[in-house]
Amino acid sequence: MIYRTGAVGDTVLLSSVIQSIKTSIPHAEIELLGIQERMELLVGDGFADRARSAETLRLETLFGTGPIDAGLTAYLSQFDIIVWYSSAGEILHRRLQVRPDQRIFPWPALPPEESMDHITQHYHRAIESILPIKNPPIPRLPLDEQEIHSMKIHLAEKGIVFYNHFVLALHVGAGSPKKIAPFPQIYELLQNQTQNLQLQIVLIQGPADEEAVNGFLCHIPLDKTYALFSNPSLAALTAFLSLADAYIGNDSGVSHIAAAVGCPSLVHFVSSNPHLWRPLGDHVHLRFA
Repeated sequence: MIYRTGAVGDTVLLSSVIQSIKTSIPHAEIELLGIQERMELLVGDGFADRARSAETLRLETLFGTGPIDAGLTAYLSQFDIIVWYSSAGEILHRRLQVRPDQRIFPWPALPPEESMDHITQHYHRAIESILPIKNPPIPRLPLDEQEIHSMKIHLAEKGIVFYNHFVLALHVGAGSPKKIAPFPQIYELLQNQTQNLQLQIVLIQGPADEEAVNGFLCHIPLDKTYALFSNPSLAALTAFLSLADAYIGNDSGVSHIAAAVGCPSLVHFVSSNPHLWRPLGDHVHLRFA
């Protein structure tokens, strides 16, 4: 079992560890415990087998000196190995071990922000005593063909077709305002990179992106058509980004999804550490605002 309750990007990057385990121990069954919708991104052939919401268990009983909830004890006892990414992992080490033969690997969820290592290397250090990996795999996400088929139909209904347009996915928001590149800079980039293309811009708007999207639209000229992809599920967003011809965005979970499905991506870094948080792959390029 692997426990992690991070943001979308943190979760996507965890796919590197899952790939390493499945490659080295093909028969291993992996269950993920965390935020259900995010962890479901990592379930599929060659990846995790199942995901469970941490909210379904009384994890609070792990803290303190009282008895651990019986249902939680029964749950934990199923696993031979538990990898626990949390700032409190070391404190919980003994409490997590409910069978004497279990192996428990507590590890900080985050390295120091000034780290020169990539987060995938940090994640792998949790299990390096049993699975030494010199070069962690590039984060990837399994793709659901039915979800992709449904997405093609949905996009066609919105007038977005791929055979005669260059479909550019654009995300101008981020989890923090400090991570958002100046709108004129993004627009200039659009102008420079998309000349002579029959361009269809699809502007992604998540639950926290409304202000950023409204601000950016002031810089979109009327002759540039765009479609708004508003509040998609993570599964739908993954399917769409696997179909897009290219992606431009900030340091965000959306950018990590785009990179992990192989979409050619240009990602702005404004305030966070690119050594630690950059999406990986030859198809990913960084721009520093």
